[in-house]
Amino acid sequence: MGVRLNKNEIEEAEALLESIAKRDHSAVVGIVTSVFWAFLGNFTRASEVSSEYASRYPEDERFPTLLSTFCLALDEGERERILPRGPSS
Repeated sequence: MGVRLNKNEIEEAEALLESIAKRDHSAVVGIVTSVFWAFLGNFTRASEVSSEYASRYPEDERFPTLLSTFCLALDEGERERILPRGPSS
């Protein structure tokens, strides 16, 4: 994927990443996918992927960290839509 990005072959890199994600649902795939979307400037999609994988791997602290970083680039409405709700007080 890195070679494709280096050659500015964004669509090919995305297709490669999607094909990997269909076969492998590991936490590492979620991290790479999240960072890929952030690299492209799509912080909404990066946040959605991080949130999805955070629910799959609740013990993995990398996803909340990525999610909070990506959400810094989002407006308040998008953050409210993406961020998981905490326990009610």
